[in-house]
Amino acid sequence: MTLRILLAASAATLALGLVGSVFAQTPPQTPPQTPPQTPAPATAPAPAAQTPPPADDGLPDGPGKDVTVRICTSCHEASQFAYARHTPEEWDMEISKMISAGADMTADEQAAISAYLSKNLGPQPAAPAAAAPATPGTPATPTPTPPSR
Repeated sequence: MTLRILLAASAATLALGLVGSVFAQTPPQTPPQTPPQTPAPATAPAPAAQTPPPADDGLPDGPGKDVTVRICTSCHEASQFAYARHTPEEWDMEISKMISAGADMTADEQAAISAYLSKNLGPQPAAPAAAAPATPGTPATPTPTPPSR
């Protein structure tokens, strides 16, 4: 019995020693590192004010694309709406939802975005109808004729 108690006490001590040392460790304190300062050459180009969006954003070119990309991609990727197809009324509702969610745009920008999306991301045209018969009065599929007697 004392052997069991001794083994249990040793195991508990060992476990607490291991766990305690893990909890007692603190991350080493390192001073913040600053990159070495090198003077910029006198002919260095000024940094761009805004990075242009990638060319493969999935959006077709057209009037209003620049405004649409600038405003809409400030919150999400163009891929979220580039393949959506809506009527002009549905796009206006989407734009209104974005404005209520915090999108910042002027009335002119809103009109440009709506026009761009309605024109370029409108509903897909319906599939073409089945081909008409070659000549008027001729059925599209031949009608079987009864055998003569």
